[in-house]
Amino acid sequence: MRPDPAGKAGPAAENSATPHDLPAAAVRIGGRGSALATFCDYMQKLQGIAVSPGVAIGEAMVVDTEGFRIPRRFVSRDAVEDELERLNGAMEAAGLEIETSRDAISRELGSQYAAIFEAHLQMLRDPRLRSEFDGMIR
Repeated sequence: MRPDPAGKAGPAAENSATPHDLPAAAVRIGGRGSALATFCDYMQKLQGIAVSPGVAIGEAMVVDTEGFRIPRRFVSRDAVEDELERLNGAMEAAGLEIETSRDAISRELGSQYAAIFEAHLQMLRDPRLRSEFDGMIR
C-alpha cells in the first residue's frame, strides 16, 4: 500500500478518489509518471443524452471543421438540368437505403429503434431543404 499525500497508509488512501479527482487519484494509485497517471491527465469525460441503453468506452473521433472546406463550384447553364437529375437520383438512392435500414432494424429490434431512420427520411424528403439544394444548383 502506498501512503496518501498526508502520509497515511491503507486501502482508503488508494481508493478514495472521486470522479472529479481522477488525475490526482491516478498519481496516488500509480505514482507520478505512471501510465495510469499519464492516461488520466488526458482523459475527458463527456456527458449527454443517451440514445440507447448501456455504457460505451472507447476512443472518440474529433471532427475538425477548421480543416474541412467544401470547394464552391459553378455549374454551366447547359448542365443545370443534368445536375438536378443527378441530385434527384442521389436523393432517391439515399432514401431507398434508409428505408432498407429502417425495415431491417424494425424487424430485428422493433419499431422504436427504427424511428431514427424515419427521422432521416423526413429530413431527406423535406421540401424546403430540397428547394434550397435546387436553388444552389441553379
